Amino acid sequence: MGTILLQFKDFSLVLVSFVSIIFMLIEIYPLFATMVAWLLCIPLYLFGNEKSEGLFEFIALSSLVGASGILLIWSIASHLVTIKYPQPVSNMFLTESNLFIVKNLLVLSILNVFFGMSGLYLPQRVGRKQTGAILLMIAMFMLLVVLNLFAR
Repeated sequence: MGTILLQFKDFSLVLVSFVSIIFMLIEIYPLFATMVAWLLCIPLYLFGNEKSEGLFEFIALSSLVGASGILLIWSIASHLVTIKYPQPVSNMFLTESNLFIVKNLLVLSILNVFFGMSGLYLPQRVGRKQTGAILLMIAMFMLLVVLNLFAR
């Protein structure tokens, strides 16, 4: 891939391509964290396993980093595209569907952070049953966001 990018004569196009590749890798992460929440955290929590606490912390912290990465990469890519390229090229990158995907990924990352923090701090405050109900409700909201993301 690096040799393909080096064939371009314009370095800013190489930079935009590199930033977009990084963005594609970062945008996969909220979906991964959501799958970990659905497949590992909720069952382990409902069965009362102690390992679920570490997973909640992992989801919360990594989703917070992922959300900030999405914002950072998207702002850099938007800035590079609007400065260097004519209007038709920049419109290709800043389409409504791209903004829709970024918005939903940010909502999913925020829900993942909320899920992780709830799993860490709510059991001591309100009890396991209420926390389980809250976690299932957050997981349902995550499901709606994922369905909305793929339905479009």
